[in-house]
Amino acid sequence: METGGGFIQYTTGSLLFLAIFAGNLLLWQSPIIGGILLVFFLLFFGLRLGAHGPAALIAVLSLLGAGAYYLDALSQTTIAVIVILTPLVVWTLAPQSKSPFSHLHFPLPLSNLYTPISISILTISAITLLLQNQITSPVRSPWLVIPAVFLLVIFLIALLVVAKPNKWAITLFFFLTISVALFTYPLGYGFDGFIHRATEQHILDYGSISPKPLYYAGQYGLVLFTAHGFALPIDLVDTLLVPLLAALLIPLAAYNGFKKLLGRTHGSAPTIALLSLFLVPLSSFITTTPQALANVWTLMAMFAAMPRATTSDRPYVAMLFAAAALATHPLAGIPIVIYLVLSYKPKAITAILCSLALPIIFIVNSAISRLPLTIRLPDLQSLTLDNLFGLRLFAANHFNPFLDAAYLFGWNRILILLIMIVAGIILLRRSNLHSPFSITNFQSPLTIFLLPSLVLLVNYILLSTIFRFDFLIGYEQGNYAARVFETAQFFLIPLLGFVLVRLFDLVETKPIAIRAGVTVLTAIILTSTVYLTYPRHDNYEISRGFNVGASDFDTVRYINEQNASINYIVLANQAVSSAAMKEYGFIKYFNDDVFYYPIPTGGQLYQFYLDMVNVGPTRLKAIEAMDLAGVDKAYLVVNDYWFLADKIIENAKREATSWIAIDDGTAYVFEYRR
Repeated sequence: METGGGFIQYTTGSLLFLAIFAGNLLLWQSPIIGGILLVFFLLFFGLRLGAHGPAALIAVLSLLGAGAYYLDALSQTTIAVIVILTPLVVWTLAPQSKSPFSHLHFPLPLSNLYTPISISILTISAITLLLQNQITSPVRSPWLVIPAVFLLVIFLIALLVVAKPNKWAITLFFFLTISVALFTYPLGYGFDGFIHRATEQHILDYGSISPKPLYYAGQYGLVLFTAHGFALPIDLVDTLLVPLLAALLIPLAAYNGFKKLLGRTHGSAPTIALLSLFLVPLSSFITTTPQALANVWTLMAMFAAMPRATTSDRPYVAMLFAAAALATHPLAGIPIVIYLVLSYKPKAITAILCSLALPIIFIVNSAISRLPLTIRLPDLQSLTLDNLFGLRLFAANHFNPFLDAAYLFGWNRILILLIMIVAGIILLRRSNLHSPFSITNFQSPLTIFLLPSLVLLVNYILLSTIFRFDFLIGYEQGNYAARVFETAQFFLIPLLGFVLVRLFDLVETKPIAIRAGVTVLTAIILTSTVYLTYPRHDNYEISRGFNVGASDFDTVRYINEQNASINYIVLANQAVSSAAMKEYGFIKYFNDDVFYYPIPTGGQLYQFYLDMVNVGPTRLKAIEAMDLAGVDKAYLVVNDYWFLADKIIENAKREATSWIAIDDGTAYVFEYRR
């Protein structure tokens, strides 16, 4: 119980924070002061609420921001009111809490500093290598630029992490795994992130956006809370949001969940179980998008609900995280709701209904939003384990030991997961972990561990075989189903962690040669995970995409400078369009819904671009694109990395009104007039 002195300390800290907050909000507008205030705000008030406190506070802010966004009230005044009321609300919820920083403890004996010091030095070296090899030109994969010694450093860190398991070391390694793009791509990584950052900046500048998206409010509210309230730039907050939250929240939440689930609060068991995080796909956490942020909340809810296997506590914290996931992206929010329903109300009829949940929701959404959706009978010849799950034995030998090993793990990862699932079922039969094992017992460990994944697997099969999302371009047709399959794998983490603990328990009694071999093999798998998390362009796989480069920004600036008013359209690829979005935002639409650059790729303008580069860059096709938007001028941008770029460029020169090479021919801009 907190004493009167504790009340005085809390009140003094709160008043001091609010005074500096008011000064920065009204007078200084300093991002540095704002950043310090934000960290203090989350720790001082969040940790008072318990181990999940900071994450719960962030989730509440996301939900409040989402509500304000939908009410067109996401203003600086609203944010200030939320911040000012937070000390009172936190005191009301936790009046007898211990010191706000009582949960921050690092039980590390002074006599055992060798490993953490070594990991820290190697981590600094790894980050330095990334910063020294930043990518500002279009490339297919970061590994074409990042030197191979980086992966050697990662392997050495992985060896130390496995040899001396520690939750903080694994947290640091998890951050390294998902932060390669953060340090390597200073201009931004991916394409969706550019659209969402432009949306957030527009809302910050104008208070709202029209048409208002039905989704994503959880991310927009959270980003704008920090921008409005703490004077932090949108680009900085959005770029850091998911990699930092994922690295800081997920491993520690998983550790707390495994401690309760395994019933072993001491020793290395919960820490070893954390290694299961590296057996599931992590690519969604490397950049900030609503889907990625919702995935963070999904995992947080799952870990908060993991003690369900050992206790009957109501999942209030898990429900809060699930609500944040729903407010951010329904494709992650709905699966975690399914998980919670099946964990706390496991019945056969519930499982059947949940197995049809996502297909039904897509049908309803199509009817409401009028986005075209086709339901078709599946091609039975395509319904193979390989096509659906990539489930077959892959092996290759290109005389590169590391890449051979990495792809041996990567290509067979689903098969490895299946083997671990079978091993987990066998181990659970012999375990007294919880209630007696029975396939028909919906309270059994098998149900708790496997049923949510199996139900999502049915949703995935239905979405990937009988649904065609006509509003998406062809190569994006499988995106929605793939995300569901990814989430189904997330829900296997508790079972995978349980299996890893039993495996390491078994190895612990074996000769040192076997223990050393398992340590090295695990370190290779961890290193492979880092490599496989990002696009690859090597002898094993071919990456089709290119990042946004400096020449893309030079291109859109040149086009903008040639026109006093925005009465033109540009036919360009995703990278160029993303650069335009970042530079100029939502500056112009024609005929209500035709953006002047080809976004989205499922729109008609992008199809005109594909026709120009794949069929032929003709003046007639350019005029058809002008007719769509009702303008008299169009530009075609051809990047030098595009397939058959030289041929396209020479053909375009024949009918274009004028043309120019940007950055020594990195990109060509062709102008067409009526």
